[in-house]
Amino acid sequence: MSTPPMPKHASGGRMARVMRRSVSPALLDRFQHPAQVIVTAFATAAAVGTGLLVTPLAAESGTATRLIDALFTAVSAVCDRAGNGGHRQPLVGLR
Repeated sequence: MSTPPMPKHASGGRMARVMRRSVSPALLDRFQHPAQVIVTAFATAAAVGTGLLVTPLAAESGTATRLIDALFTAVSAVCDRAGNGGHRQPLVGLR
């Protein structure tokens, strides 16, 4: 039994059609609610940032940063970049 087509305003319009074509169906089925996308993006950004900050290349002294310090810094950076109301701030350098 097939489902009836959704009205254009309910399906999200052009953007939803583009997303359905460009993103794999398995990925679209994974997220059941938009909040899941936001939480996943936040956690991914924090995890990647933590991984980069733990490396010795990220420290001026050339020694590895403790995991808890790297995690705190990464989560703080994600919150600062996401919560600034869209105003651009330099990632590195003078403020």
